[in-house]
Amino acid sequence: MRERPRAERHGSIPPLAILAAAGLLLHAPLPAHAADATAGGDASVPCTEPGAQPTAETPPPPSGTGGGRLRVDEMPAIEVVGQPAPELREDELVGPNEQPRWTAHRRFPTTRIYVIPPWQVDVEYWLRAEVERHGPNTYEHREEIEIGLPHRFQFDFYLIQTHEDSGRVFNDQAFELRYAFAKWGQILGNPTAYFEWEHREGNRPEGFELKALFGDEFRERWHWGTNFIWEQDLGGERETTVEWTPAVSYTILDEVLSLGVEGKLEINSVEPRRNRYVENCRLGPSVQWRPVKRLHIDVAPLFGFTPDSRMADLFLVVGWEF
Repeated sequence: MRERPRAERHGSIPPLAILAAAGLLLHAPLPAHAADATAGGDASVPCTEPGAQPTAETPPPPSGTGGGRLRVDEMPAIEVVGQPAPELREDELVGPNEQPRWTAHRRFPTTRIYVIPPWQVDVEYWLRAEVERHGPNTYEHREEIEIGLPHRFQFDFYLIQTHEDSGRVFNDQAFELRYAFAKWGQILGNPTAYFEWEHREGNRPEGFELKALFGDEFRERWHWGTNFIWEQDLGGERETTVEWTPAVSYTILDEVLSLGVEGKLEINSVEPRRNRYVENCRLGPSVQWRPVKRLHIDVAPLFGFTPDSRMADLFLVVGWEF
């Protein structure tokens, strides 16, 4: 790990700030067109195969919602004429993007896919431990708010606090914007563009990430995702990181439990030694547990298997849908 200068400020932003932001958003009135869309406006148009006829009726919203914003577990399934209903509830298509329910929440700790439905709001807490073969270990705490937007956009905001064994603490912020190029299933792999900007405190350089996100199903119960990532620091050693993250999961219990395998291949280089690359390869199991429909808990311990790799990357993600 390259040495980072000491941060000039050590103030911590309370994690509850992100929950307060979510609460304000949820109590704000939605635009009329957004309320119509989330109440089933776009979702009332069934997803059809070529030659198939749309359904004549759309299931009404669940009782008690008042026709307002629906959570993913409340959204009515979109019926596809000429196709049998999916065996698993997580495979039902919902929302204006006509996407499976399983895509509306994080499925893999290391790999992102697609976007969440418009006006869906998720809050997540991350704990990531980087266990080094040489040098101090790093522990990252991250609070994230995710907001689905119309027209297949998504906006995320992060508060990031990083601790090192040496005692140094860094407090950073980041924001992310995603755009899915089409409704689910219309383009192979459901490609999604991702941009993230990270503001770092102290004398450390700003940085950005560009990602290409892909994901889909092999067959019933089997899901996959993969990301291609370019990360660039804009100052200092101008570190460049290129990553590939593959992930596969298998559903054990519908909307409750899934098991999988995830990996990271990371290549770093810094100026002035651009011809010297450091490979960091990790692989390990992952599990997602959903004790209730609005809560997901993801764990993925990845272990290094090359001489230049970290000993381990440990991921814990806890998310809640508002």
